[in-house]
Amino acid sequence: MNKQLEANDSAHGSAQEWDAIWKTVGDLGHARAKVFTRSTPKTIYEFWQKCYFEDLLLTMQPQPDWAFLELASGRGTTSTYLASKGFKNITLLDLSESALEQAKKNFISENFQVPQTIVGNAEATGLPPNSFDCIYNIGVLEHFEDPSAILAESLRLLKPGGKIFMPIVPAMPYSHSILSRVLFNPLSLARQIVKKLLRRASTSSESTMVRTSTNAEEYLRVARKVGFSNAVCVSYNPYWKLYSDNSRIEDFFIVPIYRRYYALRSILGFVPRLRTFSITSSCLLLTASK
Repeated sequence: MNKQLEANDSAHGSAQEWDAIWKTVGDLGHARAKVFTRSTPKTIYEFWQKCYFEDLLLTMQPQPDWAFLELASGRGTTSTYLASKGFKNITLLDLSESALEQAKKNFISENFQVPQTIVGNAEATGLPPNSFDCIYNIGVLEHFEDPSAILAESLRLLKPGGKIFMPIVPAMPYSHSILSRVLFNPLSLARQIVKKLLRRASTSSESTMVRTSTNAEEYLRVARKVGFSNAVCVSYNPYWKLYSDNSRIEDFFIVPIYRRYYALRSILGFVPRLRTFSITSSCLLLTASK
């Protein structure tokens, strides 16, 4: 493996670990194999991803000639949505070659132009500075115990005036989802109580992957320290996943309710539309500019 990739394995998981995850997700029939949709979202994954993209458009206000980089892209769903709106100057970079292969397949299946794909380290890409107008990713920063390097690299890669859009999925307290569970899945609260009563000491793991509980204030501090301007980090996404994958209750009851509530927030002028209170958030959203 490239030494540049090896150097950062311990920070967020090895390339082999991420490859294994993306190979599993890419299996035919997996609920997350493809979460881009041209129509109304039917699953929670489709709903989340389309909402994240719509918030990117609202907050970034991208122009047709912008250069985009999905840094640590995974399957590149946000980039697929950008392509669906006619944006063409798109680059995907990820540690996992399997993730990028899945992204290519998803673009091809929609008859979109396949973007440039790069297997690389998000903390040290080797790409030239001042290359991109917008750098974005979904659920990446929480996998870095210290996000300084990836944010500094993002700043280096941005053109003057360029922007970042980064939803973060930290390890959230269970208490944040209680309201949603009381409304839509109260039995899960009972199961959680039983799990706590029966909880045993966890076994050791060889995994080098992490999911931090870093808070908004710390992300803001780091973003400002590396040199970003106009940094904002807000509580984000009140739409919790409450059922297992392929749940008919989620697909035919919960997601339609979520869609209606999201539509109401859109009418009321929420920007970003997934912004919420800290106590109900499942994510954070970091935005900033160079």
